[in-house]
Amino acid sequence: MKDSVKFVETGVRVSDDYRNFSHDKESLWHPANELEGLPNAPDPLEAPNLPIPCSAAELAAFMVSGVGVMLTSVYAGAWGHGPDPSMLMSLGDDAAMPREALRAAYAALRDAEASVGKLDQQVQQRPLALRARYDEENGLANQREGVFEPGVSNREKNARRARASESVATLLAEAKSAEKLAASEFAQWRRAIVQHLLRPSGLGSSVPPRRTGIVDRAWIEATRIVGRNFTEGEVEGGWPEALEPHRLATLQYPTDHVGQSYLNKAAIAACKSGDLRCVVFEHVDHFPVHGETRQVDIWTDYLIKANDFAGWWLAKGELPSAHIAAWWAACGLPTGQSEKTATAAMAEGSATAGQGMRLARTPKAWTKERIEEARAMKATFKGQGIKDFEARTAEHYGVTPARLRAVLASPKNAQTTKKSRSTWHSGLGQ
Repeated sequence: MKDSVKFVETGVRVSDDYRNFSHDKESLWHPANELEGLPNAPDPLEAPNLPIPCSAAELAAFMVSGVGVMLTSVYAGAWGHGPDPSMLMSLGDDAAMPREALRAAYAALRDAEASVGKLDQQVQQRPLALRARYDEENGLANQREGVFEPGVSNREKNARRARASESVATLLAEAKSAEKLAASEFAQWRRAIVQHLLRPSGLGSSVPPRRTGIVDRAWIEATRIVGRNFTEGEVEGGWPEALEPHRLATLQYPTDHVGQSYLNKAAIAACKSGDLRCVVFEHVDHFPVHGETRQVDIWTDYLIKANDFAGWWLAKGELPSAHIAAWWAACGLPTGQSEKTATAAMAEGSATAGQGMRLARTPKAWTKERIEEARAMKATFKGQGIKDFEARTAEHYGVTPARLRAVLASPKNAQTTKKSRSTWHSGLGQ
């Protein structure tokens, strides 16, 4: 192992000679590779593979793959059953601290496996068995066809080899397929393990946001329409105090996938740039693998409070959907402030301007498009069986129900017989 690594001021890195002459990409693996995209992630080109001094988690991550895996084969034994006591003692009488460090690293890995799940060894070992079988059958096929028989012309030798290869082609394809599957599962497992061990500083845990406890009709309607985005426990907890970009996008545009993509990307970009105040946290995905639920990926997500989203969204000149407006109300945002307050807040563009901001801006003019939107929204609420559909629509536009009726009933605003192409921007009305 000494020829494969070098000691630098900050720790251990792969040696230049090993890097230049190694033909095995996996042996050049760096733990920081698995942290790409996470906040405060180290740069693999600058950070050591193993810092010195190091924590148990850092040593464990180093030993998972790459040159670090040599430590397991030389000093402590395979992950599945190590550390091996006899191998640890071979370090010498004065190696008490290295032995303790290795024991702690194995303990850290097992703690990570308890969350991530163990690597399926049957999947990992199957390619080895298939390759061994292929090598054996391939040798027999060469003998059967006389590939290496003396005195045979190159043309005839190639023809015999082609026949031998064809007879074992299925075995070779099966071995390659198994190798691909094993490599894929190992890569997923390694990524999840390293991210669990080396969670970058500043990245919170995947603790769900606090719930308001408000389970009103609007919340039930919201979860019914976008229920795929909420678990049973989240539904029972009522409106949350903060939501992730993808959930905000679905609540704003329930049936408009283009709108959902736009809002999700815009909110994430604003969170990253600091234009939208949020809490960065770690989102853990679990999927069933071979009948077991395993953590297979960890990715960065953002929690956005109602007042922060309100300030940012209205500053863009957008209106909330009925679901977003209900969320704002559940979180205590005032609904009766003046148009002047909302306009000033939008012009200011403050991330916290949602405090004291009305839920929807009063239109400066009842344009034909705005009137058609109002009609579509009113019809949608009515079609959903909402009794106060007119009041809900009026509230959305910041007017009284009487004013809304007057606008929609005005002869100059009469609905044309031609089918309108306009839709309520929230995506509920088509």
